[in-house]
Amino acid sequence: MVLRMNAPKLIRRLGSRIAASLGMLLAMFLLTTTAIQAVENISPNALDRYLPAPSGQAGYRLVVIGDSLGNGVWRGLNEAFRGEQGIRIERRSRVSTGLVRNDYYDWPEELEKILGAESIQIAVVLFGTNDKQAIRAERGHYRTNSPEWQQEYRARVDRIMEQLSERGIAVYWIGLPIMRSPSFSTHAARVNAVVRESAIEHGVKFVDTWNEFADDQGQYNAYGPDITGRTRRLRMDDGIHFTGPGDRMLASTVERVLRADLVNATAGRAPAGNGNAFPPPPTTRPSRSGDATFAYDRLAQINRVD
Repeated sequence: MVLRMNAPKLIRRLGSRIAASLGMLLAMFLLTTTAIQAVENISPNALDRYLPAPSGQAGYRLVVIGDSLGNGVWRGLNEAFRGEQGIRIERRSRVSTGLVRNDYYDWPEELEKILGAESIQIAVVLFGTNDKQAIRAERGHYRTNSPEWQQEYRARVDRIMEQLSERGIAVYWIGLPIMRSPSFSTHAARVNAVVRESAIEHGVKFVDTWNEFADDQGQYNAYGPDITGRTRRLRMDDGIHFTGPGDRMLASTVERVLRADLVNATAGRAPAGNGNAFPPPPTTRPSRSGDATFAYDRLAQINRVD
């Protein structure tokens, strides 16, 4: 009799516990997914094909392409992979260049020369620092806040991606970080929005850096945790470029994605060169923004300014 009377309560209690457990599992899944999205934003087309296994003993040749921020990425990646066999990191980035002033430095033309002379497996790309200016194209002269500017800039981004992807090179395009100047942040967000759309179409990995260098309120901060978690000055006085620890942090955004691909590509194979196999990606520090969608929500909002 007692059992019959308590049975409904027992069933309800078990049901509540099961529901609570399922809720906890769902929450853990969402948190894990959110953490992954906060670290890297990958074009859906790029998930399966990405990095081929190294051929023979040559390993991988990684070339950094871009502007002065690209120079910092090159320095940071050299530090990250120092002493590791199987990957060679070279700099082809150039100060004061970009995709707007092709009369000063024609990147598609120069890139064609590089690709014709060198065998490259991985390209890390970062452009936009010097592109906050009007574009002079065959069809006209376009201000930075115009739809025509974005259309022409997209065509130039497309061409770089096509030049690299058509040769089977794995492309990691790093997004511009938040800047101290509001107008420069508007420009950076505009460039990132264009590049991300192009990356999705071409199956290129776009690595978002916005949250990495924003504070908890989503604002620019020259200081922040370095790769060890220690608070350091990460940005230079111009509010654009990075200090040494900042270069390492900027490089770490693509390093995490790249190392995961290297581990997958070399799994079950002898290590390239004479060294050890690539170690797994380093533990990622939590995003300083609690919202994984903050970066792109903000990009969309800023992109509507002007």
